[in-house]
Amino acid sequence: QQSGVWWRVGLGGAGSGTSNLLRKATPVVEVTMEDQVTEYEVSHRELVELFGLQPRHLRIFSHPNAAAGVISYGSMLLFKIEHLKGFLFYDRVMIFDASNPAVVAFVSTLRASIRRNLLVSSKEKQPFEFVLIESLLDELAAFYESSLTRVEALIDDNLDRITSGSTDGHSTDEVREGSVYKLLPLEH
Repeated sequence: QQSGVWWRVGLGGAGSGTSNLLRKATPVVEVTMEDQVTEYEVSHRELVELFGLQPRHLRIFSHPNAAAGVISYGSMLLFKIEHLKGFLFYDRVMIFDASNPAVVAFVSTLRASIRRNLLVSSKEKQPFEFVLIESLLDELAAFYESSLTRVEALIDDNLDRITSGSTDGHSTDEVREGSVYKLLPLEH
């Protein structure tokens, strides 16, 4: 077995970063194509043993600054897109960080999409993977739209200060120059 080779090579040494990573447990919600939900915790060691994952794959889920993306691994897709990360199988999805309020909201939306798909005629049914991907894309669109709205408000506020000449005790030129520097990217 592939994962057994890693244990013999010595990835479990005392105090090693890999050993600590493997002990870490994550709350998971599993949703099936029949809209059945199971919640549990799974350790990274269990993920390695059950699915033959390598520790480098687990870093995608454990490091907040890990690159986003979708990785095909055997019969599943590993995905990490903003706050959503998990494994997609043909008949179910495992979504990590199940206690995160944003993940809870996403699971609710996903389940509604699954129920709608179960109610349509067999001719109009979508494969489970499509239902999940559509829900992921809807979630990402909403996430980016809300992020853009927050950034837009900050930019509008600074532009208003620049163009209005509001001084707040400073000269008009100081206010304009300070606001322009806030809007420009730093070079160093």
